[in-house]
Amino acid sequence: MVKADPLKMRTLTKKYSDFFSIADSTLIGKGQYLYEGTSQINLEIPTLTEIAWETTIALNISVDFSYDCLYELESVYNL
Repeated sequence: MVKADPLKMRTLTKKYSDFFSIADSTLIGKGQYLYEGTSQINLEIPTLTEIAWETTIALNISVDFSYDCLYELESVYNL
């Protein structure tokens, strides 16, 4: 939800049209509206996992961690 006046909301939706779309609005007083909508963000998560493993291998630090620890670290990167 976003609280804004119509001019501010038009500016935001124009500037961030790929990230936010309005589904509904409710007047809450003095020219202010509460806008409901959806937002979307694309993250390149697989790249982080690959970089993490390449760094671990390059620094030769994987031998200092147990398999369980490395598995948990990989799970964190997948989040």
